[in-house]
Amino acid sequence: MSGSENSALKVLIIDDIASLRDHLTVTLKAIGFEKIDEAENGVEALKKCRSHKDEAYELIMCDINMPQMGGIEFVKSIRDVKEYKLAPIIMVSTESEVDIILEAISHGANDYVLKPAEPDVLKQKIEKALKR
Repeated sequence: MSGSENSALKVLIIDDIASLRDHLTVTLKAIGFEKIDEAENGVEALKKCRSHKDEAYELIMCDINMPQMGGIEFVKSIRDVKEYKLAPIIMVSTESEVDIILEAISHGANDYVLKPAEPDVLKQKIEKALKR
């Protein structure tokens, strides 16, 4: 997948820590993504997703531990929205417990990356998720 293909895709980054959203944004831009939006938690992300149904996000990067609504609850909720039933969702978290990773995937996450996300690893996970 080339950078020019990535540039047209709309991405949503969900994380309660601004510096981590910034890190992911820089990493995604280096991979070639240009249309990047952010949300601080699952509640804000759901509102953005519901208001962008006509131009749905085509890739979602989501933290697990956030106030108001965490990542797993977000994934459960967004999978009920028709436009997001199949949208690629990659969890990006410091959680490394197998049970938490399996729970995220069982509720609809496509993949999982440990923070801080290395650009090469992130690129591979994104390419894999977008091919599904």
